[in-house]
Amino acid sequence: MVFMDKGYLVISDITGYTAFLTGSELEHAQDILQSLFGVLLKHTTPPLELSKLEGDAIFSYVPDGRFLRGQVLLEMIEKMYAVFRQAQEQMRLNTTCTCRACANIPNLDLKFFVHHGDFIQHTIAGREELSGPDVILIHRLLKNSVNEKTGLKAYTLFTEAALAAMALDGFGQQLVSHQEAYEHLGEVSAYLHDLHAMWQRDRDKHRIEVRPEEAVMVLHFDLPAPPPVAWDYLTDPAAKRRYIGADRISMSGLSGGRMGPGSQYHCAHGKELNDELIMDWRPFDYVTIQENVTAPPGLRMTQLCTIRLAAKEAGTQVTVSFNRPQAVNPALQWLVALIWRFYARRVVGERFTVNGPPILREMIKEGLRTED
Repeated sequence: MVFMDKGYLVISDITGYTAFLTGSELEHAQDILQSLFGVLLKHTTPPLELSKLEGDAIFSYVPDGRFLRGQVLLEMIEKMYAVFRQAQEQMRLNTTCTCRACANIPNLDLKFFVHHGDFIQHTIAGREELSGPDVILIHRLLKNSVNEKTGLKAYTLFTEAALAAMALDGFGQQLVSHQEAYEHLGEVSAYLHDLHAMWQRDRDKHRIEVRPEEAVMVLHFDLPAPPPVAWDYLTDPAAKRRYIGADRISMSGLSGGRMGPGSQYHCAHGKELNDELIMDWRPFDYVTIQENVTAPPGLRMTQLCTIRLAAKEAGTQVTVSFNRPQAVNPALQWLVALIWRFYARRVVGERFTVNGPPILREMIKEGLRTED
């Protein structure tokens, strides 16, 4: 049976694979590569669908409609690079072996290729295969002049079509433009995202989180989707408006069309206006938000909450931890404590555990049904 589809095509490719295998003891080198591939495969989860392994690469795809925001695909790629580097560094630090394979671990790196287009899904000898001109194109992109022209070893190459489909306004301006040309396919316009620079920036970021053991209130609930999908629904402004029961939500402080630290939700609940500032943004792990509330009129207070995700066999466990709310005017802290004790605590709990999860679960299930 043949199915025509449209969406993202993604290849993750280990840099230095051939040199590593040919310049190292084969048995030990193969163990190292299998471990690194295992890490990548573990994080090739929905909305990404695995197509097949291709030697030193993993070919996957995402049909259109599998996520709410193109940013989620970008963050899945950045997350995969981060766990690859962490695993690589852990191997290097934990080994006392002096063989060439272990000595060459730092020479390995990772790059990604992302294209958006049409593809055909069909079955050959019992295996699902993708084919079509766009599938050919993304595989041709593996042979390129990126390193020669830019010196980059770790990068994501987005074709112009992929960048347009992701709809991240201004993100392309933060990238390096690049051109390739192939026989029968012509010129291909692309943009390069430096993953090594991203990795360094993320490692240097200060962590801000409310840990459950330090929280004044902790809520737990499960969602029927893997962490990237659950994250998408939990943080998307339109979805958030529904599950917290807001009349409207707008966003400000986006960088290159992306949400992250410094971005702000502006939520309206009738006459009550709340601003929620993203303080820490660790995709698929946790997000920390500072809520700034004015209620009743004249009383301003702030509160941090961390929404943490953990993968489960049947989906994602979500833990929401709140610190003690603070009055902007210290003289009114007693009133804030009183409001939290008798009113705000119940309202917040209802938004997350009474209203939020049932609505979220239904939204996710409806989205998954739509994908099928």
